[in-house]
Amino acid sequence: MPCEASQTFYTLAQGQKRVEVTITQGEDTDPTYVNKIATHSFDLPPDRPAERPIKVTYSYDSNQRMHCRFEDVDSGRTLEVDFSLDEKGDIAGSSTTQKAEELEPFKVQ
Repeated sequence: MPCEASQTFYTLAQGQKRVEVTITQGEDTDPTYVNKIATHSFDLPPDRPAERPIKVTYSYDSNQRMHCRFEDVDSGRTLEVDFSLDEKGDIAGSSTTQKAEELEPFKVQ
């Protein structure tokens, strides 16, 4: 720890408007045998050609937090999701984008 790994995936269709991202826990390649810990919708810019890259980066920090970053390489648009263990030892997640929206009313102008 810390560590990081990235992989690139590609959109499927021309004009694709979003990608459903599922974050799992486990080592099996069969989705039946892993735990689904989060699902998010990642909105993409309009009028895109097919086969555009989406870079996915998973990292762990020294505080045992897992960071997931989904980046539309062409536009730079990102979705970031963080996970940590709560006081019971269960996985607790937060979306950086969602947290920013929740804190917007408290923003100092």
